[in-house]
Amino acid sequence: MIKNLTKTFGNLKAINHINLSIKEGEVFAILGHNGAGKTTLINILTGMFSTTSGDAIVYGKSILTDLEYI
Repeated sequence: MIKNLTKTFGNLKAINHINLSIKEGEVFAILGHNGAGKTTLINILTGMFSTTSGDAIVYGKSILTDLEYI
């Protein structure tokens, strides 16, 4: 579950309050034009970037505090 995930670079909001719930076994895609924030979102979920605000929960663990476990 992604809850109000936001990432800013200076004055630029790369992603702004994204909310998403994906159930186990579901297949999904992230679509958007160039500069829409797709890569930034993936980089946050994999730990390459930190989030400005918000959180993502994977199997009950937060990317903010439990990224190594995830």
